[in-house]
Amino acid sequence: MVDENRLSDNPQPTIANEKGALRKDDRTDALAILVSHFVEVMDQDAQANAASEHQRNLEEHLRKHISGSLGAKKVRKSWASA
Repeated sequence: MVDENRLSDNPQPTIANEKGALRKDDRTDALAILVSHFVEVMDQDAQANAASEHQRNLEEHLRKHISGSLGAKKVRKSWASA
Protein backbone atom coordinates (compact mmCIF):
# COMPACT_ATOMS: atom_id res chain seq x y z
CA MET A 1 0.00 0.00 0.00
CA VAL A 2 1.32 3.46 -0.93
CA ASP A 3 1.45 6.11 1.77
CA GLU A 4 -0.25 9.20 0.35
CA ASN A 5 1.44 11.52 2.86
CA ARG A 6 4.84 10.90 1.33
CA LEU A 7 5.98 12.50 -1.86
CA SER A 8 6.82 10.00 -4.56
CA ASP A 9 10.18 11.61 -5.36
CA ASN A 10 11.23 11.93 -1.68
CA PRO A 11 12.20 8.57 -0.14
CA GLN A 12 12.94 10.15 3.27
CA PRO A 13 10.11 10.33 5.80
CA THR A 14 8.95 13.82 6.63
CA ILE A 15 8.79 15.19 10.17
CA ALA A 16 5.00 14.95 10.06
CA ASN A 17 5.11 11.22 9.24
CA GLU A 18 7.54 10.08 11.93
CA LYS A 19 6.41 10.17 15.54
CA GLY A 20 8.89 12.07 17.78
CA ALA A 21 10.99 13.26 14.84
CA LEU A 22 10.82 16.92 15.78
CA ARG A 23 12.20 16.17 19.23
CA LYS A 24 15.02 14.15 17.68
CA ASP A 25 15.69 16.95 15.20
CA ASP A 26 15.95 19.53 17.99
CA ARG A 27 18.37 17.34 19.90
CA THR A 28 20.44 16.82 16.77
CA ASP A 29 20.55 20.57 16.15
CA ALA A 30 21.61 21.25 19.75
CA LEU A 31 24.35 18.62 19.48
CA ALA A 32 25.56 20.14 16.19
CA ILE A 33 25.73 23.60 17.80
CA LEU A 34 27.65 22.19 20.77
CA VAL A 35 30.13 20.38 18.54
CA SER A 36 30.73 23.44 16.36
CA HIS A 37 31.35 25.58 19.46
CA PHE A 38 33.75 22.97 20.84
CA VAL A 39 35.64 22.84 17.54
CA GLU A 40 35.96 26.65 17.49
CA VAL A 41 37.28 26.70 21.04
CA MET A 42 39.77 23.94 20.31
CA ASP A 43 40.96 25.72 17.16
CA GLN A 44 42.06 28.78 19.06
CA ASP A 45 45.79 29.13 19.44
CA ALA A 46 46.56 28.28 23.05
CA GLN A 47 49.86 30.13 23.15
CA ALA A 48 48.35 33.31 21.73
CA ASN A 49 45.55 33.15 24.30
CA ALA A 50 48.03 32.60 27.13
CA ALA A 51 50.16 35.55 26.00
CA SER A 52 47.10 37.76 25.70
CA GLU A 53 45.88 36.77 29.18
CA HIS A 54 49.35 37.40 30.62
CA GLN A 55 49.44 40.86 29.01
CA ARG A 56 46.00 41.72 30.43
CA ASN A 57 47.10 40.59 33.90
CA LEU A 58 50.26 42.70 33.72
CA GLU A 59 48.32 45.78 32.63
CA GLU A 60 45.76 45.30 35.42
CA HIS A 61 48.50 44.87 38.03
CA LEU A 62 50.34 47.94 36.76
CA ARG A 63 47.14 50.00 36.75
CA LYS A 64 46.38 49.02 40.35
CA HIS A 65 49.95 49.74 41.43
CA ILE A 66 50.04 53.17 39.79
CA SER A 67 46.64 54.22 41.10
CA GLY A 68 47.58 53.06 44.59
CA SER A 69 50.92 54.82 44.73
CA LEU A 70 50.03 58.08 43.00
CA GLY A 71 46.51 59.00 43.91
CA ALA A 72 45.26 57.14 46.91
CA LYS A 73 45.91 58.49 50.37
CA LYS A 74 46.41 55.74 52.90
CA VAL A 75 44.29 56.04 56.01
CA ARG A 76 45.83 54.74 59.17
CA LYS A 77 43.48 52.95 61.47
CA SER A 78 45.33 53.58 64.66
CA TRP A 79 44.60 55.79 67.66
CA ALA A 80 48.10 57.23 67.35
CA SER A 81 47.73 58.38 63.76
CA ALA A 82 46.05 61.65 64.63
